[in-house]
Amino acid sequence: MSMKRLIICDDDREFADSLARDFVQQNWLLDVTENLHELEGNLKKNSKEYFAVILDIKGLINADQEVEDSSFITQAITFLDRYYSELPRVVLSGEEKDFGEIRRFYRNEKVLQKIPEGIEELEVLLKEYDGGSEIHKIRSTQPSLYEIFELGYLDKAHRSKVDQIVGHSSTFSPIKSEELYVKCRELMEDVFTALNAKSEAYIPNEFFNGDEVNHTYCIRYLNGQDVKLYRSPNTVFQDKQRIPSHIFSALNTIRSNAGKALHTGKVKPTTYTEMATIYATFDLLNWFKEFMDSKDPFNEEYR
Repeated sequence: MSMKRLIICDDDREFADSLARDFVQQNWLLDVTENLHELEGNLKKNSKEYFAVILDIKGLINADQEVEDSSFITQAITFLDRYYSELPRVVLSGEEKDFGEIRRFYRNEKVLQKIPEGIEELEVLLKEYDGGSEIHKIRSTQPSLYEIFELGYLDKAHRSKVDQIVGHSSTFSPIKSEELYVKCRELMEDVFTALNAKSEAYIPNEFFNGDEVNHTYCIRYLNGQDVKLYRSPNTVFQDKQRIPSHIFSALNTIRSNAGKALHTGKVKPTTYTEMATIYATFDLLNWFKEFMDSKDPFNEEYR
């Protein structure tokens, strides 16, 4: 079996060579470059042979430099975005301060630390790029949707649901219509569950019955409406709207379309209905991230 190739740009030759030796066990051949101009030259000649690029957060722009340039990462990312945006990349940081800075200003980048745990995570990520280039293509079409997993707002176990929905919408990997609606509805439920776990003020415990969650109750409550229950305590009062009108519409679209699609027998929803449900799910996930970022944008008390 021929070895698959990837490339690194890091002026710390000892670290890069150590990484290259470790990668041999994964059947990967790591090409080492020490400055940005060398990386650019290699990519221009061999880009189709690489399945990933690894960048140091600080580096040399050309061979004549002796001191690492702090603008290296900006120039490297700009170059890759312009000419090789389809090529997966990972940024490595040797210092904790730099690690925090790069994650703050480049939120869509995969950033790991040069520590044992970070190198282990690097290998896991590279295996995904090596064997799952289709997944990378899917995720690169909607990178903002995946921030909720990187930030820990939703468990990464649910990420495959987003992969399936995004893959269907971009025609990379269409799934059955029924499965699509199930995934959209499940993600809505995952958001409700995560909001409840954050605070019962967001989604009350009364809306759950074991593992099941009442969609109508959650939507009404988030929209600032009282909810009448068929059991004690009879009514859950609410006087604070926590979602904007377009998210109220998105939630109702997912609830209604998924319900009809999964209970209409032989009547198949149209492609337009599918896409409306998909985009409503995207709207919900993006709002959920903003909501969790700001604690509660509709209530100063929670800021």
